[in-house]
Amino acid sequence: MRDGTPAGKVWTRGKWVLGVGISAVLLWLACREVSWTGFVAGLGRADPLRLASGVLLCIAVYVMFALRWKLILGPLVEVSVVECFDFIMIGHLVDTVLPLRAGDIGRAALLGSSKQKDAATIFASVVVERILDILALLVLAGIVLPSLPRAQMLVWAVQGIVAVAAAAVLVAVLILRFQRVLPLLERAIGRMLPRRLARVLLDAVNGFADGLVAVRQSPHPVRVLALSLGAWAAVCASTLLYLHAFHLHLPWYGACFVVLMVNLGSAVPSSPGFIGVYHFLVVTALATWVPSKDLRMSYAVAAHAIGILTIIGLGGTALVRRQLRLSSILHRRERHNDDA
Repeated sequence: MRDGTPAGKVWTRGKWVLGVGISAVLLWLACREVSWTGFVAGLGRADPLRLASGVLLCIAVYVMFALRWKLILGPLVEVSVVECFDFIMIGHLVDTVLPLRAGDIGRAALLGSSKQKDAATIFASVVVERILDILALLVLAGIVLPSLPRAQMLVWAVQGIVAVAAAAVLVAVLILRFQRVLPLLERAIGRMLPRRLARVLLDAVNGFADGLVAVRQSPHPVRVLALSLGAWAAVCASTLLYLHAFHLHLPWYGACFVVLMVNLGSAVPSSPGFIGVYHFLVVTALATWVPSKDLRMSYAVAAHAIGILTIIGLGGTALVRRQLRLSSILHRRERHNDDA
């Protein structure tokens, strides 16, 4: 789809309006019945030392993701851990401050440009990262769900999302195992669907397949998987530190459940920065252990703000180090869409 066409502009604007609308509704639901006196009191309970420890652990997570991306990119391009870290943080910064979640496309385009590589080839490695993240979250769900109290609606919701994620992984395995059927699939999609929709779907399937082939050819599959699992375990540990900083003493699986809710719910369209959607998911996930909605909202606002400030700080530093501007990333994204 071409962003420069009238139809493309309408589609882009529609996605942005939908995301902002969903964020506004969910933020209202999260704030409803909150006593702002209690909310402010909850913010005052925070332990700065535990918050700082959580931030350091969060930065360590980004370093682990950078190490993982370097290993995945190994067969495709020679790149340093610092470069991977910088482009990952720039991608998160784009998702945080700009609409339409162009961060993954932006970082792939930037790295490809810096290495004289096709952006689509680099983007295949990002597809691999997302597959690994889904696998790690599925493992986490398998560990956490049996330990949860029977807050049935929440459990059903997470089980449903996990089922969808498992189906996506199954499709990935089938594509990897039976690559010879891809040309047949392309012809079938081309005949059954409108041209524009067929092109978008085929690009996604082909990128998915290319990414899977790349990870299969990686010389370090065990290290890649270990980094994925280790990074997500560190995300849970960081969340537990934040919760304890606000004297919300959830069990370990409670922190893991919050991580699951937030990350599996990230597919929901939202405004830049995941505003509203994040707060609603966190407030909902904590309800099983924290009766006070004031305290839940205090934690959600503070944790979200800390995450945003961390991304802005690290992403802004990466932009300066790479001598880049956000506007240049938007231009690369538009060129990527025009080539699609």
